[in-house]
Amino acid sequence: MRKLLLVFTLPMLLLSCGKEYQTLVGKGELESETRILEEFTNVKSTIAANIQIFESDEYKVVVTLQKNLIPYLETTVKNGVLSISFDGYSVSTNKPISIDIYTPSLNEFTLTGSGDVTSELPLSNINLTGSGNFNCVGEVDNLNITLSGSGNFHLFDMLAINADIALTGSGNIYVTVIENLKVTITGSGNVYYKGNPSINTSILGSGNAINSN
Repeated sequence: MRKLLLVFTLPMLLLSCGKEYQTLVGKGELESETRILEEFTNVKSTIAANIQIFESDEYKVVVTLQKNLIPYLETTVKNGVLSISFDGYSVSTNKPISIDIYTPSLNEFTLTGSGDVTSELPLSNINLTGSGNFNCVGEVDNLNITLSGSGNFHLFDMLAINADIALTGSGNIYVTVIENLKVTITGSGNVYYKGNPSINTSILGSGNAINSN
């Protein structure tokens, strides 16, 4: 079977700022490494990876990727934010990169890249620029979502009292909201909602807010 070649690059905007990036080519089999971290409440990832978020008493990540790439994958915590990146490098690999995140709770997740994200913790603030699927469960009082890309949010199993959604891409968002739902769409994606919230919509694109009850 033909191998799937995945090429992971950092945003072109950074390249335009004059910073040169070296290309790393993954070699060998997959290997895992556990990293114990400081306390964090937010996560920002700029790599293409499959990410899972688990509830735990510890703050740690388990990274799985080709061995020669492990030293270049940064997982640093500053001011309560866990940053995951290949800072200064673009990466080419024919094997999937996986990141398992362990934390007691998490408030915000920002992904600039691609890959699937699954969380067993509820998240109040989710920002996605790229592609892939985002799955989350639990309950939150106020849910804020920004989607600029082709990714999809599968959040029917996460109950939100209120939700504020901004959709500027072609992806779709599936949410369950109880009281108030604000939807701003300037792209072609749709927001599918369950529950019977009061709805405030601003639609400038071809997408729509669709009742899925």
